[in-house]
Amino acid sequence: MEPFETGRSDYSPFEILTTAGAVLLTLFLACVFLELDPLEADLRARATNEIVPEAFYWSAVEVNGQDVTLYGATRSSELRDQALAVLGGLEGVAEFHAQVDVIPGVGVCQKRLDLLNTPGAIRFKRGQDELEDVSYAVLEKVAEVAADCGIDLEVGAHTPSKGDADLNRKLTERRAAAIARYLVRSDLPAARISSRGYGETQPVADNRTEEGRESNDRVTLRVRSRAA
Repeated sequence: MEPFETGRSDYSPFEILTTAGAVLLTLFLACVFLELDPLEADLRARATNEIVPEAFYWSAVEVNGQDVTLYGATRSSELRDQALAVLGGLEGVAEFHAQVDVIPGVGVCQKRLDLLNTPGAIRFKRGQDELEDVSYAVLEKVAEVAADCGIDLEVGAHTPSKGDADLNRKLTERRAAAIARYLVRSDLPAARISSRGYGETQPVADNRTEEGRESNDRVTLRVRSRAA
């Protein structure tokens, strides 16, 4: 029986150069992709810092590469346009998009929702779309505020960037829908409630730390403009 050949020692110069080139290209691409998240995080931080909190009832920034999307609600078109002009001129922004509602006179309602929706007030069982019991009392009060204000409400769910991004998005879609269903059962008209799963696209803290990931695992309650 012939001995098993474990390797070669007669590689040609062409084979050596080709292999070395492939290795270097792989390392280069790895470096590019490893730098992508820090670049996005820097652009998101700079964009968020340019938003004047007093000008918005709520706001959020999404970054995909060099594309920036601003979400929010404000009381006047002038404030909206000022924010868009500033963010659109940021260094590193290739494309800029906005989904900002102009809704006069609902700031008090948004503040009431924010006071109810403190960190951890609305909680789900780990990795599931089933609400923990402590959440129901908060949601009852949310329903009262929404009914009292006569507002349209978006329920959003978010996760940290841990695990598969697509699975995280689907989980947040189910979580947001679960809250919306409960609010409808609390006598809020279904036509005035929308739900959206944002997955890991709108972090508010550093996902590299446990504390940051806990902050990013959250529910948002946002006043929206009434659909036409």
